[in-house]
Amino acid sequence: MAYIEDKDFREIDFTKEPFPATEFENCNFYNCNFSKTSLSDFTFVECLFDQCDLSLVRISNIID
Repeated sequence: MAYIEDKDFREIDFTKEPFPATEFENCNFYNCNFSKTSLSDFTFVECLFDQCDLSLVRISNIID
């Protein structure tokens, strides 16, 4: 699994730029589109989603 730390993502359309399952730590997502994407098996630790479209995102394998 890829690991990304301390990175800002701005205005990225992840529906057009898919990426493999990744662990994000302390990352910020601004105005990004995740609509209808699958975030199963992704890990987000201390991440911020500001003005992102997360509508109908598919998730599974959630760890509390």
